[in-house]
Amino acid sequence: MELKEPLSTGQEIEIEIMPCEGQYAATTIDGNDFVEKFSVESANKIVDNWKADGSKPILCDVDHSSVDTNKTQAAGWVTNLWVDESAKRLMGTLQVSESGAEALNGLEYRYVSPVLLFTEDNFPYYLDSIALTNTPRLQELRPVYNSKNFTVENETEEELEEKNVNINEQKEFELMNELKQILGLPEEATEEDIRNSVAELVEKVKSVAEEEAKAEAERLQEEAEEAVNECGEIDEDKKEEVVNCYKQNPALVKSVLNAFKKQPVKMVVNAQDAVKPELTDAEKLKREYAALKGGKDKVDFLKAHPSITL
Repeated sequence: MELKEPLSTGQEIEIEIMPCEGQYAATTIDGNDFVEKFSVESANKIVDNWKADGSKPILCDVDHSSVDTNKTQAAGWVTNLWVDESAKRLMGTLQVSESGAEALNGLEYRYVSPVLLFTEDNFPYYLDSIALTNTPRLQELRPVYNSKNFTVENETEEELEEKNVNINEQKEFELMNELKQILGLPEEATEEDIRNSVAELVEKVKSVAEEEAKAEAERLQEEAEEAVNECGEIDEDKKEEVVNCYKQNPALVKSVLNAFKKQPVKMVVNAQDAVKPELTDAEKLKREYAALKGGKDKVDFLKAHPSITL
């Protein structure tokens, strides 16, 4: 990496301040861990609040000295803020001071790190300051020296490997937080908590599936017994076998049982009613069917005469 041209005092360079998507592990000034969340909406809110505050220049110190030690020497000032929605970044214009130019010209610092104020649901809404640093928590942001003022050599294999590890760790972190939200776990939940919650959820799903299967089996058993009893033509020692067949193929066995059903007998009240009418072809088939013995013969008969209506 080498400079195209050394920076001079008061020179302005374009920098990336924060992402506009994703979730990251962070620590408050008083040392409490939490998960910060980023969105385009929150980035625009930061710009709106900066403008509402008079668009005052925002301090850029070194290694957050103004926060940690109250040392407020400026390495530069952020003089403009905007949101690059295509790149999903909050961008800024950094006007470097003499010490800031020297630090960047000497390649002493590579990145910037923002100090943000957050809402109760962990979205940033105000940019308090930024700092030149070599240990940013938002590692996906491009280094300051990637601006138009610098030429960067190709990254070494070690640098690429370290970068990929950081990206994978970040993706894993975001995935774990998504799982926590899906499972209804608090942000401080551990990996063991997640595993236990998933195992508990799997057991609940299995239990529900077993209960539903049991209820369906009971319903089908009750339906089969009712159909067999309504038929009235099945011997007691054969009922269980027919019920089991019904549960395997309800539609087919139901049609056979309907064929077995006793038909209501018309009471003869005079000689005229007792005269037997001439049978139609359909009635003859029904009588042939009724004379058959055994369920299989009747099933075969129904298959051979599909037009018969019982």
